[in-house]
Amino acid sequence: SQTEVQEAIRGIETKVLEAGKVLVTTTATWEQAKQLYARGYQMLMLMADGVSLAKQARETVSRFREEYP
Repeated sequence: SQTEVQEAIRGIETKVLEAGKVLVTTTATWEQAKQLYARGYQMLMLMADGVSLAKQARETVSRFREEYP
């Protein structure tokens, strides 16, 4: 379940920080990056190619559906 996944991620974050290691990940939005930074992530890749392209594709399809129902 989504809850179990989030709990597992939190557990990994805690262990990494307790070990004095660096938390690193990719993020899709500026807001998500700010939340992750607040949780202790030291390096965030904002605008990873795959994430950015997927977001742009969703927005384009959504706009097309609105204009051509």
